[in-house]
Amino acid sequence: MTEKTNISIENQIANTLFTYSVSRDDLKNIAKETIENSNAEEAALLYELQILKIITAGVSINYLIESQEKKNEISKIYWEYILEFSKSVTEATRKYSNVDIDYFEVIKDKLNYYLKELSQNKGAAEPASVIGPAFAVQCLLPEDTFVILAGAKLFKGVLGGLKIYYEKQGII
Repeated sequence: MTEKTNISIENQIANTLFTYSVSRDDLKNIAKETIENSNAEEAALLYELQILKIITAGVSINYLIESQEKKNEISKIYWEYILEFSKSVTEATRKYSNVDIDYFEVIKDKLNYYLKELSQNKGAAEPASVIGPAFAVQCLLPEDTFVILAGAKLFKGVLGGLKIYYEKQGII
């Protein structure tokens, strides 16, 4: 296999990850189940779920893929896609609501927050048991069991699904 073929496969994987991470269909189902049983507001919950999904897809690269070379290339391309997507979200927010945010900076800050929570809880039985409560804090509902479960469910589901996808691609 040539290097050009490897790069195109890695680009395809990164593109698939990006497309999956910004799709909202599964998020709507999780949000609907959650708001039926909690005090969560749908728009805020969807916002946080979207960010967590983007982060989880990005983290999955380093967490699941064994080859350092593939990890580096897929991660680089994936985060470049997220950067471009973030620029369009930032511009749209600025244009339509006169709110000046840097969506990529928001994602980076939340990524750092989740990584910090994971590193402070290395003895946890599984990462989802840390991410769920951390997610609920981001939603400003730290005691809401259904919000905690929504974050844990999304995190665990994304990692599980991507593990299967990576196996099918032959990269784990």
